[in-house]
Amino acid sequence: MALQFLGLAALGSAVGSIITGLVTWFARFMTKRLAVLASVITIIVSLTLAFIAAIEGIIAGLTYVAPDLSGAFVILPGNFSACVSAIVSAKLLKWAYGWHVSFVQMKLF
Repeated sequence: MALQFLGLAALGSAVGSIITGLVTWFARFMTKRLAVLASVITIIVSLTLAFIAAIEGIIAGLTYVAPDLSGAFVILPGNFSACVSAIVSAKLLKWAYGWHVSFVQMKLF
């Protein structure tokens, strides 16, 4: 009778150590995965905030100028070159933002 209880204790100990090992492995796996996910979210949020700040800076740099009423300048405003450079800058910022976000997402998977 004592030998039967001894066998159950050894079996319980073996099963307990296997379950403990699996739980430890799962916790390490999830911790690494969650750390990577948290860093990716942080990077994407910071990129987004920098993009928004840059676009707001470009918009703040533009001022309204009434067109000069002589010659070809009736059609084009006085700050035409500033408007074109703001459009080109915004498109370049959008391209850089999309490229960096897709690069970070590729590193995630």
